[in-house]
Amino acid sequence: AKIYVKARDKISARDLFFAMLVHSANNAARALARSTGLSGAEFVRQMNAKAQALDMTNTKFVEPTGLSAGNVSTAADYLKLTRILLKDPLFLQATTLKQYRLSVKRGKKTIKLTTANSNKILNSPFIVTGSKTGYTDEAGRCLMIRAKNKEGREVIAIIMGATVAGKQWSDMNSLLAAALDSNSYNLATAK
Repeated sequence: AKIYVKARDKISARDLFFAMLVHSANNAARALARSTGLSGAEFVRQMNAKAQALDMTNTKFVEPTGLSAGNVSTAADYLKLTRILLKDPLFLQATTLKQYRLSVKRGKKTIKLTTANSNKILNSPFIVTGSKTGYTDEAGRCLMIRAKNKEGREVIAIIMGATVAGKQWSDMNSLLAAALDSNSYNLATAK
């Protein structure tokens, strides 16, 4: 996934951030990493230091997009990261939008690009309060959702390694229904 831009196009860091999270634009992630002024190796070193500071002991990064098979993590570590990131209002907004319109300055012209979110769970009957999709051949189809029901019960569900296209959506719907259905919840808490 990427945004279609040309060399010397100018895009704000905010638009790159939203393109990265709404559309999973890997070139936006690379551009944001470069915009820090750090070398690629130093940026990755700081990513790994932050993961360790968050007690993500089974996580290792080798580059910033998540595309390399050398990037590894676990659902437990991803949950730790998710809990922290979803406290940030900007991150929260970027992970719940169905689409985002960004501005690209190309010479004297400004071009508007609309990026779409592929996350079908955003149309679920539950209130989605955070989400992120991901895919690599090695990791399979991955999906994180934080959602709540009408009563306000909120859960985070993570799926990693779905091998059949589309299965992550039906599996996530089943997980959310089991965790957020009022009747299931009432039965579980009555014991």
